[in-house]
Amino acid sequence: MVKIFGDMKNERALAILLFAWSLFSYSYFFHFHDRWPNPNETTRLYSSISMAEAGEFFIDKQIARYGVIWDRAEYKGRLYSDKAPGLSLMAVIPLAALNKVSSLFGYETSFALKHWIARFFCVILPSALFSSLLFIYLRRFLTDPFHRAGLIFIYTTGTLACTFSTLFFGHQTAAVLLFTAFVMLEEGTKRPWLRAGIGGFLLGLAAITEYPTIIAGFAIFVFCFIVRKQRAPMVLTVAAGLIPVFAWLAYNKACFDSPFSLGYSHLDNPSFAAIHKSGLLGVGFPNLTAFAGSIFDAKRGLLFFSPVCIFGFIGFFHLWKAGWRQVAIITGIVCLVFLWIASSFGYWIGGDVVGPRHLTPLIPFLMIPMAAFLESAGRTQAKTGMVFFTAAAAISIGMTATSSIPFPFFFTPLINPFRDMALALWSDGIFPYNPGR
Repeated sequence: MVKIFGDMKNERALAILLFAWSLFSYSYFFHFHDRWPNPNETTRLYSSISMAEAGEFFIDKQIARYGVIWDRAEYKGRLYSDKAPGLSLMAVIPLAALNKVSSLFGYETSFALKHWIARFFCVILPSALFSSLLFIYLRRFLTDPFHRAGLIFIYTTGTLACTFSTLFFGHQTAAVLLFTAFVMLEEGTKRPWLRAGIGGFLLGLAAITEYPTIIAGFAIFVFCFIVRKQRAPMVLTVAAGLIPVFAWLAYNKACFDSPFSLGYSHLDNPSFAAIHKSGLLGVGFPNLTAFAGSIFDAKRGLLFFSPVCIFGFIGFFHLWKAGWRQVAIITGIVCLVFLWIASSFGYWIGGDVVGPRHLTPLIPFLMIPMAAFLESAGRTQAKTGMVFFTAAAAISIGMTATSSIPFPFFFTPLINPFRDMALALWSDGIFPYNPGR
């Protein structure tokens, strides 16, 4: 049976099954709360709607139409989204198509439908496709297709990917873009020019979707340039990467009269402005409080909600021992970059969310050493290690799914939001919109 499922045809079937599961699980629940709109999502969506329907960058009309939000920038009497514009720009095409169809049939689409369309095409669908890509890529590190499929199930259901694949935040889309770019550039021996161009474009798009990915993306580019035998195609990586960057510069110029003036430089909220003025866009030197809070704390800690991630860090030893040393180095660098950012950000708690959202792009990179751990455990029949891994995976799926399904916007003041909010919502039977409701 294992031999049968080991060929490419059946691995492709498993990849399709994982895509179908991810698409179903991410789209089944629709988190739309018109009385408590999340400002991070809403400001991005306002920007997308303004561009798609009116060809405008400011969001004044959307605020007047749908309600006030405070994640915003103010410049010359106009209001704009304060976020990196990548995700908003991506949503323009599906929202413009929706607006065109609604105009043809003479009806006005609801804000809820616009929200769902933007989420589906820019976050949910890419994340579901990515689950298949990750399954295929990890074949080198974890040969057993069943174990690999199980690992992808854990990734999609028991990590930050589960939470942020269902929301119109930029973190999961940036994670998909960054890791896919890494795959294109790291495996650059076949069709090197095509892969170099795709990888560069995705790196640029990730950079304008979530600014912290700029550092990790640069590290990936430099490392791949050093280790690759064919370096000439990397020229195309730079050229392709500049396409979204130039779009970002044009956006900044249109909004703030300068290509290098960001929304964060014109924040309308004084408290947010104070946070982002410290360091570089709020990122400075690491501190123990932010590190411990991002990794261990019951409020937002990565290992509190997803303890299986500890096996990703343990897996670096197995990845190195198995001979994948170049991959271990660049993966370790990327992980350190995001740990540094999360540990030095002035507002490490990240607002009303589940888990440390700024660590979301780190998670797919942790799957590589985690796959190496499972490969080593399976080869050496390390039963104790597998028992602990299975237990951690089950806890992660339970904690993450329980937290993400009813209301993935944990209130900031809560000390233990899993206990005080998530379990309370489940106990009261409070769930978001879904086909069964």
